Amino acid sequence: MVRVGKKGQRKAKKPTAEESYLQEIQNELKKNKHRICETRRRQQESAAINLLMDFILHTKKFVYTGSEKLSRMTLLSCADEYIHDHVSSLNVLLGVLCSIVACSPSTQELLLELKKETAEPSVVDLMHKFEIPEQHYELMDCILQIQANDAYNAYFPSALHSL
Repeated sequence: MVRVGKKGQRKAKKPTAEESYLQEIQNELKKNKHRICETRRRQQESAAINLLMDFILHTKKFVYTGSEKLSRMTLLSCADEYIHDHVSSLNVLLGVLCSIVACSPSTQELLLELKKETAEPSVVDLMHKFEIPEQHYELMDCILQIQANDAYNAYFPSALHSL
């Protein structure tokens, strides 16, 4: 560093040509690393979304009639590996189902009606008027029943052999 300034004043340090060159290279490497990580994250996110969409839509448990937000859910912004390692697939499916219900046109209409009636609708107001579409009940029951069975088997492994 070379000191620049008048005598008696606070002196600023000006980076040398070598230091500024190294700093530029370092900044470029950071940008490239961020781009690569972001690309990989998006690819894994897309793969996870496609797998879940295939499962939900092709099992024909219910007919999806909501908006197009299903393909880019913020719920699945984490990588595919993270979902497999840290989140049970049933929890993800339940989250997807909740997201679909929240994004459905009937829910959005209900929110608009509540906003017209009151300045700030509360969750209690929403829950009193909210109805889950019938086609979602079968899938929700199935998911919750499997979760309950898994939890029971985890706590009582000997029960598996007696069945």
